[in-house]
Amino acid sequence: MKEYIWKRIDTPSVMFSALSTKKWGRTCRVAVVLKGLQADEALIKQAAEDLRTRFPHYYSKLKRGFFWNYLEQADGAVEVCKESQRPVRPIVLHSDNRPDFRLVYSGNRIALEWAHYITDGVGGMTYLKSFVQRYLELAVGLPSKAHDGILYWKDAPSQHEQTDFFSEYGKYDGEAIKEPLKEVYRQDAVFEKDYLQLMYLKTDAASIKERSDFYSVTATEYMTAAVMMAFLRTSKEPICKPIGVDIPVDLRRIMGADTLRNFVYQVSTLYEPNGRRDCTLQEIADVLRGQVKAQLDPENLRGILKGLTTLAANKAVKVIPNFIKTPVLRVAQARSHSDETTIITNLGLVTFPQSMQEHIDHLEFVNGDTSGYGLPATCSMIACNGTFVFCISSSNRNVAAWHELVHVLQEDGVSVCVEVEQGYTEKMPDRNVCATKNSRFSAEKSAVST
Repeated sequence: MKEYIWKRIDTPSVMFSALSTKKWGRTCRVAVVLKGLQADEALIKQAAEDLRTRFPHYYSKLKRGFFWNYLEQADGAVEVCKESQRPVRPIVLHSDNRPDFRLVYSGNRIALEWAHYITDGVGGMTYLKSFVQRYLELAVGLPSKAHDGILYWKDAPSQHEQTDFFSEYGKYDGEAIKEPLKEVYRQDAVFEKDYLQLMYLKTDAASIKERSDFYSVTATEYMTAAVMMAFLRTSKEPICKPIGVDIPVDLRRIMGADTLRNFVYQVSTLYEPNGRRDCTLQEIADVLRGQVKAQLDPENLRGILKGLTTLAANKAVKVIPNFIKTPVLRVAQARSHSDETTIITNLGLVTFPQSMQEHIDHLEFVNGDTSGYGLPATCSMIACNGTFVFCISSSNRNVAAWHELVHVLQEDGVSVCVEVEQGYTEKMPDRNVCATKNSRFSAEKSAVST
């Protein structure tokens, strides 16, 4: 008889797994755009199979028990397919034994899409980098080894890589910290079922660094300020509530953990316009400067992590049947995002060894569809090989703020190329270049209307 290996899901995944259905799921995506190479399905399948023993946690699937959800070992082949449907479709409850991630290819682009209960953006990028190294070894004969955050496919995984550090820090002896919800500005939302738009803003990474340095802020703070400015300009009424942008922060370096499971904490950044419409980018940047760093004291984070794990660790909650817990968790998840205007996730500057870099044009990162808990849009950013890509993911038809974001950046001297990818779950998306560098982007040029 076959022996199945199962493991508990980590604390954030309690929510992610409760929300996931065949119609909506928290799916993330990182993609590599190759230079001078077309994606080869046979080599993609081979590389994915070769990484199975190096990333055992990722080759799992969600199972739903009577009392709790868990992950079970998945021995089936990874789903590998040519792009023919909308990106970041739900990945949950496979009828076969496939892992809960897929590899999608089109032309010279290969994308990894995974269910968020498997890992976070850093974990997904670690897998993609390791996959690309093995793929290039198969495709052009480049040698493989552990390097620059790449895990060599023949090495054995460590125990720490598979550790749930949320649970570990839940054992902290100090006082648990629970942060109160705050009331913030929310965009008008017109959600459309099974629809998703991805809007990619591409520019030179050097120009983002130059403008960030000019305002003495980080790249994340600079883009957050620009997004807030776009909200101010496009709101129908003066904004009197704080604009709240949450920034997921990778806790691995701060807390000394090398896990490949979820281990991020969302830090809140706030700007209060107090009804003003004439706020400048400089004013917003001055307020945002240092807000993220100020919330990353390790001792304080231990208390916060304990607070986040309190409910999941409660013995009484564990024995409540899933059919009772799941609706409650869905309401709780929606409420937990009610104090966010949007989210901006930054995977930062991603590097590869020089021998690999010659075959890579740029990377893309999509932070998934957040309509399942009522958030109008989510944003993500990544830089590689001198190219900076900012992506807005939304099933909200009201995209005026994101058109205005392009205006804000161009007025500040950042030349932007815009690509819009949109489609429905069962259809191949359209992908259009809507503006070229040094041009003024307008809704009329876009493939999408507000």
